[in-house]
Amino acid sequence: MVHVDFLTVLVAAVVYFIMGIAWYSPYLFGAIWLRLKGIDKKKMRKNIFSYLGSFLVALILSYFLSLLEIYMGATSFWDGVVAGFVIYLGFVFTTQIPSIIWIKNNYKLFLIDNFFYFLSFMVVGGILVG
Repeated sequence: MVHVDFLTVLVAAVVYFIMGIAWYSPYLFGAIWLRLKGIDKKKMRKNIFSYLGSFLVALILSYFLSLLEIYMGATSFWDGVVAGFVIYLGFVFTTQIPSIIWIKNNYKLFLIDNFFYFLSFMVVGGILVG
């Protein structure tokens, strides 16, 4: 049985959650993202359940990223960064790109979302091993 350090998973989840809040804030890409999605800022649902759900997703992502890094044999911060990149490229990017190819979704939305995933997977990957 593998040993996952739950405190590190919690720290990584908090970092992922904070990165998401910052990334989609009006100071970075929030206003552009809302406009491209066609969402009225006043009608956007911001309640405790939205934040709790997002944090739960961050916890799950961090836990499974930690498991994958253990099985990959990552032993240093940079191993974790590379593992996060490989996992992003193999699982996230490859499942998101068909929305551009086939559905013709907005490529700017794709770039905003996927650059967040790209960076956050590498940061969280590094934290989990480092």
